[in-house]
Amino acid sequence: NRIDVAYNVTTTELNKLCAVEGAMVFNTVKHSHSYISHACTIKIIKKYFPDSSTAKNITCDKTKAREIACNVLAPSLTSYIVTEIRNVSFFQFAMMLRIKEISKWFQLWYNSFPKLL
Repeated sequence: NRIDVAYNVTTTELNKLCAVEGAMVFNTVKHSHSYISHACTIKIIKKYFPDSSTAKNITCDKTKAREIACNVLAPSLTSYIVTEIRNVSFFQFAMMLRIKEISKWFQLWYNSFPKLL
């Protein structure tokens, strides 16, 4: 079964629905709200916008919100952050300087206390 057939919506409506659910979950996580308050917000949106097809089809309760946060948003944001950190050259340079500094201190310690080794 395709998901757009199961929900009886077109693909563009499904894309819009997925975008709204993802944005709502992102907002919930960003502002440190609970998934219970998220579910309440979804219920309020359905009541406030009864003529909206997107609002009618949102089914983002506590469990689904958690799954979107953990299995969609978290991996995506983690890979983005890792990519951004890898592209920063001064971070690598600072790490190299730190390693050189540690090796100099080790040489100083080794030369000062040869009998201990």
